[in-house]
Amino acid sequence: MKSPNLENALNEVQTAYQLGLPPDSVAAQLRQLAQAAYKPALPLLLDALANPRPEWRSQCLLLVGLHYDLQGNDLALDNIRDILRHDPDRQLRLKATELLALHSEWPDHALRSAMENDPDNGVCYAACQAILELLGIPRLRVRDEMTYLYTRGVLPTMDDVKRIADSSQQQP
Repeated sequence: MKSPNLENALNEVQTAYQLGLPPDSVAAQLRQLAQAAYKPALPLLLDALANPRPEWRSQCLLLVGLHYDLQGNDLALDNIRDILRHDPDRQLRLKATELLALHSEWPDHALRSAMENDPDNGVCYAACQAILELLGIPRLRVRDEMTYLYTRGVLPTMDDVKRIADSSQQQP
């Protein structure tokens, strides 16, 4: 059964989106839809990930990634990967790495590509961190390894990932 409140919220968001209004104008409705993980809203939220306006991309990326179960949702994960690969906004690419660490599985070629090719070093480190998390490396170890690489000014490579993963398996 559909909730009239959620349907109304979705209608308001769709209208604002189509009119080109900022997402702040329907922030409460967006939150309401996402917190309910309202499935009929997901196509609109995913479409907004490709919107030319960064505020729509940012708001919807966060809402989709934090409130919807994306396991097995290839369309949603591919949209997040597209942000990681192509978005001009560094902050959105960073957020995409975090969300892929939460929802994706290894191997995730977008994360590897970002680690090896992103023009922003911070995104390279974040992508490496996401890869290590997907490999099941404990967060404390990931943090220590990222600090080690960062303080030496060394960009991470797949050799580093392999070294970290191999040494983590050898530890008790």
